[in-house]
Amino acid sequence: MPACTGRSGGSYGGRIQIAADLMTLDGALRANGNDGWYRLAGGSGGSVVLGAGVLSGSGAIQANGGVNGSESGAGGGGMAVTVNGLDGWRYTLERRESLTEGEWLPVPGQTEILCETGGPLVLTDATVLPQAFYRVVSEP
Repeated sequence: MPACTGRSGGSYGGRIQIAADLMTLDGALRANGNDGWYRLAGGSGGSVVLGAGVLSGSGAIQANGGVNGSESGAGGGGMAVTVNGLDGWRYTLERRESLTEGEWLPVPGQTEILCETGGPLVLTDATVLPQAFYRVVSEP
């Protein structure tokens, strides 16, 4: 995986980009930043870009920031899901902080988004969480 090192801390997580018609993810894709040291910041989380017609499996996608040095902070990666929506369907982005426990909660501002023309629909979450798991729920 590519990594860029800075003079002031850990390297950032780089970028993973995959395009496929059908993708099953049962392992993990990680673009995590490296940890900082002494007083230097950890590297920011990178990006994972998946272009899949169908994505299935029970795997994980991560873009976490590295652990901080004693006086600095590091940012995690951003999160966005692009869905090839169906005309007239509604889409809701949901998250929870544990993969196996807790209730799936709708992401504020990302509920029942109507796809009016079919095609790409981008759902995002700007909330900064130490860890989150996401799913997209669709209904006609």
